Amino acid sequence: MSEPENPLRDPSSLRSARWFAPDDQRSFGHRSRLKQMGFNSEDFKAKPCIGILNTWSEMNNCHTHFRDRAE
Repeated sequence: MSEPENPLRDPSSLRSARWFAPDDQRSFGHRSRLKQMGFNSEDFKAKPCIGILNTWSEMNNCHTHFRDRAE
């Protein structure tokens, strides 16, 4: 029987590490915008960046239930 896979990922493998960790101009921009919003480095260091998208619209009747879900 094999060992269960560890559900926790190495922070350096997260997509957000590619956004915030490198010492380049693009990552500097990402970090500086978060700091402008009041976050400090410890708030986003080695943590995933998660976005939530709601595609609700009155024009697309297949997505009408998304408004209720978002609320």
